[in-house]
Amino acid sequence: MTRGVWHNEETCSVTRLTERQITMYLSSNIFAYHSSDVNWCEPDYEVSSFTIEFWNSISGIPMIVSSLIMISLNDDYTRLVPHCRYANVVWWLLAVTGVGSIYFHATLSLFGQFLDEIGIIWLGFAVLAMYAEPSVVFLPSSFNKNRTLYQSLMLVAAVVATTLSFVEPKFNHVWLFLFVVPVVRGVTMKKTRNLNMEKFQALGRNGLVLLALAVICWVLDRVFCPFMLSIRFPYLHAVWHILVLIAANMVFVFGAFDYANQTASKHEPYLAFLPLLGSYVGIWYVAFRLPNRKST
Repeated sequence: MTRGVWHNEETCSVTRLTERQITMYLSSNIFAYHSSDVNWCEPDYEVSSFTIEFWNSISGIPMIVSSLIMISLNDDYTRLVPHCRYANVVWWLLAVTGVGSIYFHATLSLFGQFLDEIGIIWLGFAVLAMYAEPSVVFLPSSFNKNRTLYQSLMLVAAVVATTLSFVEPKFNHVWLFLFVVPVVRGVTMKKTRNLNMEKFQALGRNGLVLLALAVICWVLDRVFCPFMLSIRFPYLHAVWHILVLIAANMVFVFGAFDYANQTASKHEPYLAFLPLLGSYVGIWYVAFRLPNRKST
C-alpha cells in the first residue's frame, strides 16, 4: 500500500467508488484493519504485530492524560466565567480525539478514522463556541450580545461539518486546516488588545509557532514520505501529534484567559503553569485569585 496518499483504484468508476464508500460505511467492515483508505508514512507493523502504526498510535496517549488534568484544573473556570459552565467539553473532546487517534493508527480502520477526524471537527467548533469572539469567524458584532445564539450556531456548524464528512471523508482534512484561520485571526486580535501582558503575549506567540511546526510535520509526512523513508525517520506524524497538543494547550488557554479577563475580571484571572516533567514541560491553565487561596 502506497504511503501518505488516498488509495483509490484508478480503474474504478465514480459510481463504483460511491457504492464502495456507502457499503463500507454501513457494513461491519468499517472496524476491519486497513478498511480506511488512509495510510501514513510510518511502516506498518514495524513494532507490534497487533498495532499497524505503533508510534503514531501511542503518541495519542498524552492527549488523554493532559485533557483529564485540564478538567481537574478547570473547576473554577466553569463556575466563575459566564457562558462557560460546559467549557470542559473542550477537554473531553480532546480526550475523545486522543482515543480516536490511538484506535485509528493502531488499526487504520474506517471507524477509527471517523472517530479521530470527527472528534477534531467537534473539538474545533467547541473551542470557537467557548472562547472565540464571533468576529473571529467573520460574524457580525450583534452576536456579541447573544452568546447563547452564537454557541448554538457553532453547534449547527459542527453538525453540518460532520454530515459532510460522512458524504466525503476528504472534507475532514479541509476542516482541519480551515480551523487554522480563526486560530491565527483570534490570537492576533487578542494579542493586539493585551499588549501590556508579557506572559499572555508569549503564550499566544509560542502557540502559533508550535502550530506552524506541527503543520510542517504533517505535510512532510503526508507529501514527502519517500524522502522521510530515505533518511529513516518516517515518524513525523507522531511528532505532529505531540506538537499540536502542546500548541493546542497554549492556544486554547490563551483564548480562555482572554475571555475570562473580559467577562470575569472581578475574579482576577491569571495564567498559571503546572510543571509535569521538569520546569519546562507542563500544562498552562487559567486560575483565579480567590479569597483564602494562594496564587501560584
